[in-house]
Amino acid sequence: MISIRPPKSLVNRNMIMEGSSLKDLVDEEIAMKTGKVAGIGSAAGTVWGGLVSLLHDGPQVGSNVKYPQLLRTGKLCGNYAASFALLGATYVGIEQTHS
Repeated sequence: MISIRPPKSLVNRNMIMEGSSLKDLVDEEIAMKTGKVAGIGSAAGTVWGGLVSLLHDGPQVGSNVKYPQLLRTGKLCGNYAASFALLGATYVGIEQTHS
């Protein structure tokens, strides 16, 4: 009788795993997707903050403040980046736990 063995990649995917190992893989997948979306949200928020800063009038030049427009742009980019990252990570985290 001739025995045909499937490729190792198929064997590993179809392998029966213990409950704890499977749970660790699922948790790792959730963390990976959440982190990825948080990074994308952070990048998108930084770009959006830069655009918002360009479209609005900046603060008047103060007597003791260096580069007021640059500081305002940095604050806006940071705020939008944090908001977008938090929103995206929360959405994906909730979506993954309910599926």
